Amino acid sequence: MMGSSPLAFLKDGHAGNGGTAKMNTQVNQTLLASLHHPALRDAFDALLLVLDRQGRIVAFNRACELSTGYREAEVRGRDFRFLVPDPQWENVRRALDDLFRGDTTSRHATTWLNRSGEERYIQWSGTLLRGEAEHLIITGIDVTGYRETLRSRLESDNRYRALVETSADVIWEVDTRWRYRYISSRIQDVLGYAPNDVIGHHIFDFVDADEAQRIRPMLEGFVRRQEPFRHFVTHRRHKSGREVILACSGTPFFDNHGALLGYRGIARDITDLHRTERRLRDSEQRLRLAQHLANIGSWEWHVASGEAYWSDIVWTLFGRDPEHFRPSYDNFLSTIHPADRDGVVRAIERCLDGGTTYDEEYRIVWPDGSVHWVRAIGNVVVGEDGLPERMLGVVMPIDARKEAELRMQASERKYRFLIDNAADAIVLIDETATVVEANQRACELFGYARDEMIGLIAFALSAPDRRERHVELFHEVLMNGGPVTEETWVHTQTGCRVPVEIRAARLRLEAGSLVQLFVRDITERREREAARLAQERRQRNTLIREVHHRIKNNLQGILGLLHNQIHDDPALAASLAPAMRQIQSIALIHGIHGRREDGLLLLCEMLPAIVAALPAYPDAHRGHALERQVRQALAVAESEAVALALILGELLTNAGKHARDPARPVHIRLKTDRHGADIRIHSPGARLPEGFDFNDADGGRSSGLELIRALMPQAGAQLTHRQTGDGVETRLRLEPPVVSPAQAECSDHCHPAEITTIDSA
Repeated sequence: MMGSSPLAFLKDGHAGNGGTAKMNTQVNQTLLASLHHPALRDAFDALLLVLDRQGRIVAFNRACELSTGYREAEVRGRDFRFLVPDPQWENVRRALDDLFRGDTTSRHATTWLNRSGEERYIQWSGTLLRGEAEHLIITGIDVTGYRETLRSRLESDNRYRALVETSADVIWEVDTRWRYRYISSRIQDVLGYAPNDVIGHHIFDFVDADEAQRIRPMLEGFVRRQEPFRHFVTHRRHKSGREVILACSGTPFFDNHGALLGYRGIARDITDLHRTERRLRDSEQRLRLAQHLANIGSWEWHVASGEAYWSDIVWTLFGRDPEHFRPSYDNFLSTIHPADRDGVVRAIERCLDGGTTYDEEYRIVWPDGSVHWVRAIGNVVVGEDGLPERMLGVVMPIDARKEAELRMQASERKYRFLIDNAADAIVLIDETATVVEANQRACELFGYARDEMIGLIAFALSAPDRRERHVELFHEVLMNGGPVTEETWVHTQTGCRVPVEIRAARLRLEAGSLVQLFVRDITERREREAARLAQERRQRNTLIREVHHRIKNNLQGILGLLHNQIHDDPALAASLAPAMRQIQSIALIHGIHGRREDGLLLLCEMLPAIVAALPAYPDAHRGHALERQVRQALAVAESEAVALALILGELLTNAGKHARDPARPVHIRLKTDRHGADIRIHSPGARLPEGFDFNDADGGRSSGLELIRALMPQAGAQLTHRQTGDGVETRLRLEPPVVSPAQAECSDHCHPAEITTIDSA
């Protein structure tokens, strides 16, 4: 920024030491007149502009003309505003007003417009001159070029900084003691350290002791000789501990007196390149050794002349004597078996025409008539005219491999014959469970073509509900080797579910392991087994029905004897009646068992039979009404059947015995679902004894209730009694294991959700 205007001392109130205002006015007028003198107007480097009270231009020096492109004669008398961009006018106007008020000498940085409409950046200051008329003298410096230079330098610095920070190489600077003064952020990617972790430390802090001992004399020599260096390879230690190899290049830099300050340069991570080169050198050495050990020969053929060069081994491979055989293209072709000759010629022509690699296996006929296999590999060398100039290559014997291949092909044919004609499906899967081989029987079983099966994930062939088990089986075989045999289910391409027997075993190979699956369709075996089991069930059920039928007959015989006894002695009727009812209930159970082919005892058949056998109490109630709502057929467990029949018989007998409404029947409702059965028995007009509690061991119950309590199952049955407004309701809830869902229908066609009523009156 400029200092005060050189005319600022003329401001009112500061002329000399206590000079009068009159003296100031005279001096100011003299100075204003002198501004038009050519010496001051043209020799003054700063911009010099004089404005009157109305803001019109009074003086406009040569520097102003050069900055704006206007001549003084063009602008004198014009309003200063035409030089000021519109957005800045308000700020400029306020500054001019402040000057005319005489407040202070004003300093500003703003822009004005040249003749071309371009903005020029100006740093200026203004001073008020008082006289007969007030004027503003404004001096300034055009800093447009300086600003552009500064902006260019900033942009250049930014570009340099962006280049440094985005460079793939590490940019560094060290002092003469090889201590880092600067390092780019790329160091964090290369060595794992942030720049602040490196700056201030020596290079030797980031290398092993042996490497430091190796490079220290070299680095000290660079400093001593003050010479640059290129591709200086050092082994650094990454923050994680691994080795990093850097190739460094550096240039010395000096102060204004020529004293060395340090080095600047770049470092490139060549770890991968170094390892690749080392592997390449090792590979080349191994290749040379392998060629020697493998008996490989080299050859060269000049296309234009037809001449050829053979190494010593080639003569041996072709069975020729160098003294009696001249190597040439035509002579080479003469050594090839007639059946292979055309193929070799076509391969050579393809290489010459398109530059493709020449790689051919063919037979050589030796002079003694013996035939030997060789493999030749080569490529073409093109001349400056773009035409093939020569071919170079190698040749090697492959008799042993060809013989092995022929044996392998024969073995493969035998293997394919055996596997494709096997009765079982055979599938090979790799360690990722991908199918790599499948025989014809496997394709037939799963419904895929062989090309479709190969590449499938084996678990896609599993039945969905067995897939998880097959994954376990696969890992078990991979871990333990097997063999494992298991019956399971698979899924065909058409969605069919097929029962199979799988035998799985691990097959170890050099490249890894395979799991071999022998899959046998056991559909017919399952069907035969199912038929056998069905026959056995039929025989068993027939036997059971016969046993139940005989038990029922024997029980009915006992009942007949008891009836005869009562007939002879009626006084025994009361005492024998409970026992006869219980025998009748047991006989009913065996009778139902004896009727069904499937041997099941269904609750929906058992309850109606017990109701039908109940004694009538005409003075107590109007018979028995049974309502059934059977949504699920329930089978009664065979071990609980007799006990349940006795319990139901006693509950129904008690309900009839204690009923006290002759106009209404004892109502029994059976409701079943897949969770169990609910049996409700309503005794009209009955009353529970005062303080009745069925579960109280000392409740003073009747012998019938004592029997019920003794016979109640430990689980799956719950009995409750409830006094209602018009009688007593007894509820028996039955659940597994006493009853369980059955795939069967009641013999009297009581279908699910059907409601029927049986009236025993």
